[in-house]
Amino acid sequence: MRNFAAYKLKSHGLNVMVFEAEGRAGGKLSSISKDGLVWDEGANTMVDILGTYYLFYCMKRFDAEIVHASSDHQSSNGYKFKDVIIDPSKAITGRIFHPDDHHSPHLSSGRLPVLVYFHGGGFCIGSTTWLGFHHFLGDFSVASQSIVLSIDYRLAPENRLPGAYDDCFYSHERLSHQVSSEPWLAQADLHGLFLSGDSASGNIAHQVAIRAMRNKALDVKIKGLL
Repeated sequence: MRNFAAYKLKSHGLNVMVFEAEGRAGGKLSSISKDGLVWDEGANTMVDILGTYYLFYCMKRFDAEIVHASSDHQSSNGYKFKDVIIDPSKAITGRIFHPDDHHSPHLSSGRLPVLVYFHGGGFCIGSTTWLGFHHFLGDFSVASQSIVLSIDYRLAPENRLPGAYDDCFYSHERLSHQVSSEPWLAQADLHGLFLSGDSASGNIAHQVAIRAMRNKALDVKIKGLL
């Protein structure tokens, strides 16, 4: 029902603001004020900030250009990549970037540092398959001679926080198990692991690091944050 959520909150004496993303999630936020209320069609996220309730909703997610994983995993620009399933029950997936052994013969032996990357997007948009993330992480893998694991966590508003934190920490925990079952992680140095994220996911990297520091039983050791 139009404005029902805002009306109900206001009728209980609460301060209410409703924001609509114009055309897509992450777009410019706008609102219309009338009779002391900020009116809109509906909302799918509500946040209580210092006693004021903010209702957010968006029309659709940004439709970005993506890079599909190829079945042959052939190298491109000095790296190869593949998609992996981290938790099928929650649809948590990842993309592994690995420096190409043919371009760097010394990589065939020895351990490689690992970067676990969380994409940005305000917790509600983004994917490791997006063209910009894909090329950046592939090039980073080559330049740093490291294995990169980029995580696709569940997005808001369908999955509200701390869902993204939980998914990303679970992915961090699972690394020690994946090393024994995933050939592309066979050279991973789990004591030389770095966490990184852009925008909102810089916050995710921080949250995962704090949880990891408190969990002394983890076999995965964080060396730093980028």
